[in-house]
Amino acid sequence: MSETHYQLTDQGHAFEGGSSVFLAQVKEKSSGTFLNPSRIVTIRYSVYRLDHSDPAVKTIVPGHDGVLLAVDNVFFATPILDGLWSSDTIGYNFRHEPVVSSNPLFPTAGRHYLVEYRMTLHDHPNDVIIRFRIHAI
Repeated sequence: MSETHYQLTDQGHAFEGGSSVFLAQVKEKSSGTFLNPSRIVTIRYSVYRLDHSDPAVKTIVPGHDGVLLAVDNVFFATPILDGLWSSDTIGYNFRHEPVVSSNPLFPTAGRHYLVEYRMTLHDHPNDVIIRFRIHAI
């Protein structure tokens, strides 16, 4: 299945063993309008540790493999502009903070991780993907 990317990979930092809040503006490629949450059937996230020498080699982080999220909890029909968002004056329409009480999100400092969100839309044949690349410190 081919992939449609609505959000480019982001580079950020997070503390070893900590969590992060992931924010994005998820827009339609063709029109530039924000993705309507009513189009989303499912959304899942996974976290991978990337190999030092070959970033194409990914190892799943235990407890963060294909975790199903409630669309209403992470997607918003109207962009939110608050203290978390400083990229522009429009705001974000996607926000998620993974739970780390049982399994750390970024267990090893000095490593890069890939946080990937995959959405299935009821009217689109390809997965919509949001990716964040994080360096644990």
